[in-house]
Amino acid sequence: MISIAPTSGLNSHTTKHDRKPSKIVRAITNPSFGRLFEYKEPDPNTKRIQDFKVAALFGAPNIDLSKGTINPQTFPLGPPPSEAVQALPDPYEPLFNPELVSVEVEVKLPEGYRLRPLERADYNRGFLMVQSCLSSVGHVSEESWNERIEFLKKNGDTYYVLCMVDGSGTVVCTGMLMVEKKFVHGMGSVGHLQDIAVAKNQHGKNLGFRMLTALDCLAKQVGCYKTVVVSSELNEAFHAQAGFRRRGLEMSHHHLRD
Repeated sequence: MISIAPTSGLNSHTTKHDRKPSKIVRAITNPSFGRLFEYKEPDPNTKRIQDFKVAALFGAPNIDLSKGTINPQTFPLGPPPSEAVQALPDPYEPLFNPELVSVEVEVKLPEGYRLRPLERADYNRGFLMVQSCLSSVGHVSEESWNERIEFLKKNGDTYYVLCMVDGSGTVVCTGMLMVEKKFVHGMGSVGHLQDIAVAKNQHGKNLGFRMLTALDCLAKQVGCYKTVVVSSELNEAFHAQAGFRRRGLEMSHHHLRD
């Protein structure tokens, strides 16, 4: 009788279906298998890459890589808030309301010339050059100029600087009305005309007289009960043409600065 030895892995009493499950099958059917795919909170004690080293590598030291966020205070995104943006002043903003300028005087100017309030941009339009025809001006930086413009604007009911410009926009004549607030005459106001000057190449066009009458009309417009101008015997006839009359004696005491 011939006997047959059992096949490796099988015995004479087992079948193909009685084999032990493979390692893969045992792993899948094991209850602990699902734990391999469970989400686990990161261990806070786990050593992390130093954020600043990685961030510095990319040129962004304010990025917190551990949180995946950006500190908006130290590393703001986008443009700054609107309130933090300072608007640049308008160089063409008039010092006062242009409607106060006399139209009757302006129509008598040479063709192309006009009267208007002082503007910030007049720093580069010859204003100081014209003023130097009247007296010494000295060096005036643009920063100092802007500071003075801001002062005049804040005291807009006191200082009215008028400019006459030619067709190219160059300042050719200047003048100022300074309004003095008084207690007399029912808390009235007196207008003082100052610094009327004409460019040297503009003489003979009657521009100084037009500026004088324009400032006088401006004083009346803003409520002054009288207008005062400092004159001399040499200029008395000139001022008299505009309706000014001698009243008393004007005296002054000059305080020299060091």
